[in-house]
Amino acid sequence: MINSDIIQRIGIARAITGILGLLAYCRFPAWLMKRVVRRYIRAYNINMDEFEYDPARFTSFNTFFTRHFKPGMRIFAEGVASPAEGLITAAGSFSEGQLFHVKGSYYPVSALLNQEVQFAEGSFATIYLSPADYHRVHAPFDCTVNRIDYRRGKLKTVKPGQVGKEPLLYCENDRVIIEGVSEYGRFYMVLVGAVVVGRIRLAFIDGVRKGCFFDNLQTDLVKGEEAGLFELGSTVILLFENDTLAKAELLEGKHVLLGESLVQSNRELKSG
Repeated sequence: MINSDIIQRIGIARAITGILGLLAYCRFPAWLMKRVVRRYIRAYNINMDEFEYDPARFTSFNTFFTRHFKPGMRIFAEGVASPAEGLITAAGSFSEGQLFHVKGSYYPVSALLNQEVQFAEGSFATIYLSPADYHRVHAPFDCTVNRIDYRRGKLKTVKPGQVGKEPLLYCENDRVIIEGVSEYGRFYMVLVGAVVVGRIRLAFIDGVRKGCFFDNLQTDLVKGEEAGLFELGSTVILLFENDTLAKAELLEGKHVLLGESLVQSNRELKSG
């Protein structure tokens, strides 16, 4: 498998990402794709029983990587549900306009959202999507999207072990900033790109690409509806201007399922 840390260290992340992105879209002979997919599944111990799995349909690596769950495989809990499936690396309340990384480092909310914000306190949850995880993002609640900002930035690895070493990493990488309102108040959902992440795509609006900015939108999303996807990578940060996710700190270090409650885990919280 591709070692993203090596790619980053030798400073060719964007070039390699571009090449891998093109390769991910290429159509290869069925026999070759089956071998690649099977090796990937074994390497990351992916439970394919949960997914719609027909090797004949995987005409490119990207069609496999962005695979869908089988219908009914994930149920969205009441309240604020997880928009993605992955590891909660940091969560809870924040103050003085500073979000925290793993290992106690901090970064400014205004830099992450690429705008001067009028609030200094709030709550959030950061979800890291490993190569083994489902890579589609869904609406965590009924909401109306008002603003989209697709920032072109760097392409650095967002593995938990690296994040704490670079406090501004999430603020510097490619990212899509989705802003809107819901019954829980104003929210922001940030989809962060990373090394070997080809693209971030949104499902509810056309024409979104790096450098795009959409303001004064009134686009409604229903809870559980697909909002976007990563074509390789990465991290989702859900943020509120209030204490909605204050208790999400109990989930730090846990792997959450798509649709699982972020306010209170639906499963027994166990360490390790």
